Amino acid sequence: MNKRIVVLFSIQAALFIVLTCIVLFNNQNVEERTAYIEVAKVYDAFKMKKELENKFTNVEQFRKTILDSLELELQLMATSYEQDHSEEIRSSYLMKKQEYLGKKKQFDEDNAAVSQQYTTQILQQMNEYVTEYGKEHGYKYIFGAEGSGSLMYASDSENITDEITIYVNEKYSGVN
Repeated sequence: MNKRIVVLFSIQAALFIVLTCIVLFNNQNVEERTAYIEVAKVYDAFKMKKELENKFTNVEQFRKTILDSLELELQLMATSYEQDHSEEIRSSYLMKKQEYLGKKKQFDEDNAAVSQQYTTQILQQMNEYVTEYGKEHGYKYIFGAEGSGSLMYASDSENITDEITIYVNEKYSGVN
């Protein structure tokens, strides 16, 4: 009976040692990697942002051309009205002014909505790429430094902004 207890105790002790070694070995090999990125820097260098910004600028310029044309017509009508105070010219001027103000308001609202939509799209895509990068490179955390005080200090050696910028642009371009 004593031999049996000794054998059971020996087996339990051996299992405990093996399990302890496995846990310790795994904990030593699991490096909890953390890093941070400068969000504004990555955002500004993101190719998707540049493309959508160009697209937005083109639309905005086209709308400005339309408004400039309407404004010129208004100025001509105002000059005509100064010379001829007829009710017909006044009525036409007021209608054109109403059209101009309506278009200006519509374009301003549309520009704001498109700008917000593009910003949301860019940030969403950028976040997806950063998440993929983190998973592929074994990071437990990647913090975003925005200058808002949420990340007050981090060593420069933990800054992966440049690597992330390259990665998101390659992903967006279909290289990676």
